[in-house]
Amino acid sequence: MNYLLKEGFSDNFLKENHGLKEYKENIFTAYTPERSPKWIKGFFVNEELNLTTKSVAAVFKKTITINNEEKHFIFCFGTGFHKLNPDAFEKRFGLKVALSIS
Repeated sequence: MNYLLKEGFSDNFLKENHGLKEYKENIFTAYTPERSPKWIKGFFVNEELNLTTKSVAAVFKKTITINNEEKHFIFCFGTGFHKLNPDAFEKRFGLKVALSIS
């Protein structure tokens, strides 16, 4: 998934307590180690189900200058989009781009 950041959000595009670590400049990552999902206990009668889950998240910020104006783009991988501040990006940016080229 990709997003265009609104003006003023180039540095605060992530949610508070996002849990990501800066891997390299403008690349943020996180992972959840393998564990049993919380919803298993009490949901199923047979608690001997061998179900586990783990996840990874990455967020990459790229700044591009267009007509002497900086634009900041966010590219999310895995569950990275859950870590974004919902007020930070332009709504329906991808849809607008797709419709403009068709």
